[in-house]
Amino acid sequence: MPERTCSICRKREAKDHLLRFVVEGGEGDVAGQIVIDLRQTLPGRGFYSHSTIGCLLAKRFDEQLQRAARAGGRKSVPNVSALSLVDDALKRVRSERDRIRLEQLQDSLTQALKEPVVKGVKKLRL
Repeated sequence: MPERTCSICRKREAKDHLLRFVVEGGEGDVAGQIVIDLRQTLPGRGFYSHSTIGCLLAKRFDEQLQRAARAGGRKSVPNVSALSLVDDALKRVRSERDRIRLEQLQDSLTQALKEPVVKGVKKLRL
């Protein structure tokens, strides 16, 4: 199985254990839409991230979204949260296996966002 590096924590992992995010659509100054590429087959510049709360809520996640947009020829993409990306992916998912994976991720993100912030760092439970 090919390995990829999580753009957030920089750890190498088997490709199928990571989520791929890609900028889809838009040209030039027109902002594209960030989507989760569950099948990892969409064209365009993207990046890989672990599906953990620590990686998806990290500040570096937002930086990687903007970097992927610039590399794809766009000036920027709209500010989006990992949770909204998961919600959008759930609307388009067809396989039951992917639906279950996304629903678990959605629950984890929702719970993590409800937890209090301690010393500027969100407490995370995985």
